[in-house]
Amino acid sequence: MYYASKTSFPTLNHEGFADCLEECHIFDNDFKRQDAIKLLGGKKEEEDAEAPQNSLNRAEFMEGLLRVALYKTSIKRAGDVQADLVGEFI
Repeated sequence: MYYASKTSFPTLNHEGFADCLEECHIFDNDFKRQDAIKLLGGKKEEEDAEAPQNSLNRAEFMEGLLRVALYKTSIKRAGDVQADLVGEFI
C-alpha cells in the first residue's frame, strides 16, 4: 500500500515495484532496476508509467516477487525455490 500510494493507487506501477526492491536492497551488480522492470514486462521509459498495462494488483505484485526470486537464483534450484516460496506463502 505504501508504494502504491506513492505511484498509482490502488495499483502499483512498475517504477513503484522497482522502488520497493531498491529499498529492500535487492539490486546488485547482476540485477539492476531495468532488469526488474523487464521481468514484469514493463514498457520503455518514454511510455506512460500510469497506463493500465504498467500497473500491478496485489496478485501481480506477489508474482513479481516470485519472478525476482527465481531470476536471482540458479537455474538448478529454481524449481526448489519456487516450491519453497509457494509453501511459505500458503
